[in-house]
Amino acid sequence: MPSQETQEQVIAYFDELASRHGDTPQGVGWSAAAQLRRFELLCTVGPLHGASILDVGCGSGRFLDYLESTGRSCDYHGIDISPRQIALARARRPDARDRFQIADVLQGVGTQYDFVVANGPINTRRGNPVLVMRRFIEALFACCRVGVCFTMTSSYGDTRNDGVHYYDPAEALAQAMTVTRWTKLDHTYLPHDFGLFYYRQPIAHASTRSA
Repeated sequence: MPSQETQEQVIAYFDELASRHGDTPQGVGWSAAAQLRRFELLCTVGPLHGASILDVGCGSGRFLDYLESTGRSCDYHGIDISPRQIALARARRPDARDRFQIADVLQGVGTQYDFVVANGPINTRRGNPVLVMRRFIEALFACCRVGVCFTMTSSYGDTRNDGVHYYDPAEALAQAMTVTRWTKLDHTYLPHDFGLFYYRQPIAHASTRSA
């Protein structure tokens, strides 16, 4: 598990973003365009309409808005370790406030969901990023009945920003293969990002009914 000091640093970082930028893409460290591209990618994980979804590192809950705007009616739940991010989500969506909870997926969430998505929650350079990545891949899979989409910043990108860790896609894919052979990687949607997909059975058979 990440050290208590590392955990506190990550919480402080995302709390500060929420305080500085509020309910905006910048409030979770994205540009509007990049956030939209990542949302589009997350939705390719499987048939989300009617499914249960756990959004790990949900920030202010904008992925729920995106799902609704694209006609996907889901049993959505969002978790984040940042109290201020969750406060933003609940204030912005009082109709869905019970769907947002302060929780750490590495501590376990106590239930499973059809699909689990995690949109760059470990991109900040804190502690031992590679070890955290490995534990995240395992923890996300433990929460899913069907499949996972996990986005990370890529070491093959053409930009470098201070405080961001850039992961080796091949290393992430190899780690996913230790929990399931049904994996794929997408490095096509942004120049500095990749999406890791992994499932409990072949994708052709992955559905909310067959998990």
